Parts: sequence; structure tokens; C-alpha cells
Amino acid sequence: LDQSGRTAIFFDLESVDSALRSQLLASAPESVGAGVEFKPAPYYGAFIRATDQGDGSFVLRLRTPLDLANVAVSVLQVTVDLAGQTSEDRFRLMQGPRASPLRFTSALNMSVPLNPLTQVQLILPDGYVPLALFNNLAVQSNCAVGTTGAATSFTTTTLVTTTSTTTSSTPTTTSASSTTATTTTPAAT
Repeated sequence: LDQSGRTAIFFDLESVDSALRSQLLASAPESVGAGVEFKPAPYYGAFIRATDQGDGSFVLRLRTPLDLANVAVSVLQVTVDLAGQTSEDRFRLMQGPRASPLRFTSALNMSVPLNPLTQVQLILPDGYVPLALFNNLAVQSNCAVGTTGAATSFTTTTLVTTTSTTTSSTPTTTSASSTTATTTTPAAT
């Protein structure tokens, strides 16, 4: 949550490739407080909570063996009232334009935990269009693990969003703007 404790950001990572699930399971968020909520079948991805940087920026750093092209990313922004509660008016999934063909056509109905008091009930009956696609092609290296000769390769993927939230005199009305950038750096071996 932001400094006032009233805004949270989740990055939605998804792919049509089933390998995403196992690669996310092998990943470790490097951001303090980042939580992972996996989607139900037939989806393979997850909502991963970003860490507040205190200036309206939220960052997710993920140590991951992710080696996929066309990984979808969307941003879920949630605000809460002074009691820590949210409502349908207080969250938004930032996705691509609905005029685009749906990349994910299955209905999505899931809860994303926000705090001990509340969760976001996300219902997308017709599927959705992601905000953006990115490639995260891990460098295949010959890094030996022990003496077995097994090789591994990890990258650190950083997703950043800057958000500005304004609340009108009605406590459940929010508006938001967001920009997303993706940077991939190879890990040292």
C-alpha cells in the first residue's frame, strides 16, 4: 500500500504457454512484501503484488527462470477506505483496448487478497486483452551447479508502474493513471 496505506498495485502475468505456471512457481519475488496469487485453470499466470516505493511508484522485482516470449502483463490497482475495505468502485484492472481481439477468452473469476480484512473479487466473464506483451528470454548459460554438471539460468525481471490516485469527495470514487516499463537483466553466473 502507498504511504497513506490506501493504494496497492498487482502485476498480472499471463501466457498462452502452460510453461508459465512452473516457471512462476520456481520464481522468487525480491521485493519485500510481494505476494503471489495464482489464477485458476485454464489460466497459467498469477497476480503478484508490487512494493510501494513511497513516491507513487510501485516495483516488482522477480528472480525467475522465466524463458518465454509474449508474456502478457496487466496492472490491477486497488484503493481502500480508511477502514481498509474496498469495493467495486475502488479497483481497476488496466488492460488493453476492448476493440482488440481477446487474447484470453476464458472467463476469469477469482479473489485477490489485499489485506486481512478484504479481498478483490475479480470477474471477467468474457476474458480480457492484456495491457502489454513482453519477451523474457533467459540467457542459456553453462553455469554449473555443484559437480552434477546441471545448468541453470535466472534473470531478474523488474516491472514498474507509476500511479497517481485522486479521491473525490465521494470516498468510493477514484481515478488513476499508470505507465508500465519492463527491464530484464541477466543474472551473474
